Amino acid sequence: MSEALQSTATRSKFHVFGNGNFRLLAVSAIVVSIGDALTFIAYPWLVLQLSDSAIAMGTIIAIEALPRALFILVGGAYVDKWSPKTTIIFTRLCYIVCIGTITVLILTETVELWMVYINAFIVGVVSAFGIPAINTFLPQLVDEEDLSMGNSTIQGTSLLAFLAGPAAAGFFMTWMSGSSTEIELFAIGSIFVVHLIALALATLAIVMIQVPQEKQVQSEDKPVHHSLKEGFRYIWNDRDLFLYFGYMGVQSCVMIGTIFIGFPILANEKLDHGVASHGMLLSALGAGMLLGIIIAGVAKPPPPRYFGTIMIGIGVIAGPFYAALGLQESTVTAMILIGCAAPLSGYSQIVVISWIQKRVEQDIMGRVMSMFSFLLVGIAPLAALGISVLIELYGVDYVIIAAGALMTLLALGCVLHPRMRRIGASQMAN
Repeated sequence: MSEALQSTATRSKFHVFGNGNFRLLAVSAIVVSIGDALTFIAYPWLVLQLSDSAIAMGTIIAIEALPRALFILVGGAYVDKWSPKTTIIFTRLCYIVCIGTITVLILTETVELWMVYINAFIVGVVSAFGIPAINTFLPQLVDEEDLSMGNSTIQGTSLLAFLAGPAAAGFFMTWMSGSSTEIELFAIGSIFVVHLIALALATLAIVMIQVPQEKQVQSEDKPVHHSLKEGFRYIWNDRDLFLYFGYMGVQSCVMIGTIFIGFPILANEKLDHGVASHGMLLSALGAGMLLGIIIAGVAKPPPPRYFGTIMIGIGVIAGPFYAALGLQESTVTAMILIGCAAPLSGYSQIVVISWIQKRVEQDIMGRVMSMFSFLLVGIAPLAALGISVLIELYGVDYVIIAAGALMTLLALGCVLHPRMRRIGASQMAN
């Protein structure tokens, strides 16, 4: 009897994989993530071949990141206006044009740095529409009880692609060029060709998805500024969303900037293997987050009455591990510390995304998800700039220790506040 009950529970937990629409979405996400992961290593080498300049590399990152931060809220409004499926198809087609153009320029050896700048800017703008569309699309395709497993599958496989993809691209370009330092443009262009094919296949999978009629919800056709005001008003009126977004925004400013800027400087100045240490730290971060994502997919979500306590309490636990990184000179010890903290981050990411998807009405989901994405990825350039200034003034070790301590104290202060602990206990506020 117990075996039968266990089998039923197992079938229920993995029920989402019997959904044809979800399988198409998952395949699309996996394929496009593989392409993104491959060009994640090819793109920097293209810039180095054209300029051999660290400043050019930083400029490329800024040119792509800043328009994404500026337009991601507008992108969320258009997701609600057009529908997630239409937005994803539109953005993927734009990506195909951008990647296709730069691929032809690379293979014909006519590419110049200013062309890469323009391409990066366009990709940044397009991603501002694509990022909120992905997280908004899933609730239209699966039942509410399948959201955690669905989010875990898509986020986890995408992260897995980024763990393996850059190394595979590096080995491939080295093999084609016959050198690990002098990478030929043809080798870089070949990686972009693979990315182009991946984008085409991923777009085809999205086109094949049939959204159930009852879930085809779109917002009213209003001017964008009215739609944005409506989105901000919705978040303001839902005090649980508003309070958690505020908490998450501060934590993101502190930790994202520290990871982007602090990790490479820590590896270069303090750890024992230099640039290799940086790669190992990122691998530990990715593997740890993947473990947390898997746990979030198979475990039951936190009970509503304890949601706020658990999600904010994660910061209390993870903060000291991140702070201790500032004291390390051993790469292995640093990896162990990250391996303890990263699963908590991966787990909370999936739980929070699923909570938002269950809580928020579909016709405003894009705007709410764009705000969530802005807090995670939009403010990263500004946060990283601030962290870099602090590191110049006080040193990387003190800044990392202070960031971890601030993360802990902020979370501790919030978890001790009764109103913050009640986040998630109430239903959606309309």
